[in-house]
Amino acid sequence: MAGNEPQQMSALEAERRHYRPCVPAVLRVRVRAEPAQERTTCVSHEDLIASAFPTLYGSPVVSLVPAAETDTSVAPRPLRVGCVLSGGTPAAGGHNCICGLFDHLEAFHPGSTLLGFRGGLRGVLRTAFTKLEAATVERHRNSAASS
Repeated sequence: MAGNEPQQMSALEAERRHYRPCVPAVLRVRVRAEPAQERTTCVSHEDLIASAFPTLYGSPVVSLVPAAETDTSVAPRPLRVGCVLSGGTPAAGGHNCICGLFDHLEAFHPGSTLLGFRGGLRGVLRTAFTKLEAATVERHRNSAASS
């Protein structure tokens, strides 16, 4: 693709953009965080990881579980959520995970902000992120496109 010219989409790619992957049941409803007794840890470089993520390292592992309709602790409120992938080659599966997260936030936490970290874990450490807007998310849905 030369310059900023839009790339032509094949008929198959155009049709694939309309596909909606199956979403796990827990993401089709309001959820609440259920902390466990287990704490986050790592397999090596514990001091380095703990110092790089002081507010996260050692925190309780959390599971998302469906919230009861009467649970007021999960009222629809805007959230600020960051997502990070490995930082390797773009992949439709990874993009669709982010799209699903975006869709869940839109449905259950209107006004939320979804941040995508660039370059994998290195992007988290350098706080290199992009606010993911609806147009960007749609452009990458069912696609391995990197731009």
